[in-house]
Amino acid sequence: SYENGTGGNVVLYNGSTFAANDVVTVVMNYRLGTMGFLASETMTGNYGHMDQRMAMQWTKNNIQGFGGNPERITVGGQSAGAMSVGAHLVSPGSKGLFQQGIIESNPYGIPFHERPDATENADNCFEYLDCAKNDVACMRTKSVDEILDAQKNAPKLNLQNLFINFLPFAPLVDPNGEIPVQPFVGMMNGQFDSMPLMIGSVKDEGQLFVYELFTKPLGKAAYDAMIPVIFGLKNAPEILRAYPFGDVEGIDNSTDAREQFNVLATDLLFYCPIRNTTRGYQSKQENFKPTYEYKFMHSMSFDCWGPGYEFCVEDVVCHGSELPFVFNVFTDGVSVDYTPNADEVQLTTDLSHAWTNFVVNGNPNKGLEIKKAYPEYTPAADAAIVLDEPTTTVNSHMREKYCDMWDRMGYFY
Repeated sequence: SYENGTGGNVVLYNGSTFAANDVVTVVMNYRLGTMGFLASETMTGNYGHMDQRMAMQWTKNNIQGFGGNPERITVGGQSAGAMSVGAHLVSPGSKGLFQQGIIESNPYGIPFHERPDATENADNCFEYLDCAKNDVACMRTKSVDEILDAQKNAPKLNLQNLFINFLPFAPLVDPNGEIPVQPFVGMMNGQFDSMPLMIGSVKDEGQLFVYELFTKPLGKAAYDAMIPVIFGLKNAPEILRAYPFGDVEGIDNSTDAREQFNVLATDLLFYCPIRNTTRGYQSKQENFKPTYEYKFMHSMSFDCWGPGYEFCVEDVVCHGSELPFVFNVFTDGVSVDYTPNADEVQLTTDLSHAWTNFVVNGNPNKGLEIKKAYPEYTPAADAAIVLDEPTTTVNSHMREKYCDMWDRMGYFY
């Protein structure tokens, strides 16, 4: 969420398996939250974005000394990291610093900030800390703990753009700034250098967000009342027909609307806008480069989530579930103490090999052995590899009627 996490000494991002296959992994830190993305009327903002670029520039300048190829750099990320990849793709200052991209679970349906709402959040922080608006000198007299307290408690609920509340401090879109266009719009319109991309999502992207937002079950009355509030009276009837209370695939007689909200949020924020942007930038490319799309569907046999995340265990594929498999944290000898079953060992091999192949060759199918070939994405076929074991398949036109609806209605609410 651009507010927490670290690139240093995190077992989930251990590059040992990639290194064993001659891929150098660089994991960066950058400023987060108010420190990285506070942007009042007089502030530039996007400091965390510029930190990322500095790390990318350092890598390009120095990676040869570590056995890397400065002309063969892939920038990749998951969640806010995937949003960051999208930002650098449309950011003129990042042009030429990488040649390929991996975008894992980018919530394109959540917009970056624009100046009015960024200013409102910044002004609330100044006020919370007893500083005048735009008084950065006053802010610099505050301790880190005081600023983090403001980061947590100062922002007010934005009722005009509900989903942006998930990211109170995030990159700023400014026509004359670092990120001149919403990445969703820029990607859809082909406003970036053509390059090979691998992009995808997981089955239950919305689960984590929905269950953290709504900590208790939701009944039919609450669900039916909330849809018009979020999406407007005009859109509500069609949305309720598409996502009726109680009708959730794989769940018999659902009585908790959070399960329906998970499906809706996964389509609206992740899967469908990924389809939309992929189709858009492919149609705009002059120097065509392939895109490979995936959907990760495997529910883990072990609990890697821990206390407080029981809603991500058993038959659920929460946001981030692919990461232990991509980085192969099971067998590197230093990361975590999980016990994957035989199918999960095979799935780990498949994913770590495919990601390695893409980094090395721009093609997940070329190089190390994988169990199932990844199709090149075309709008006509609308095909993606569905990653699971023992049933990895290639499917076409997944969620088509739902995505067609959101394409027509739009994504920002």
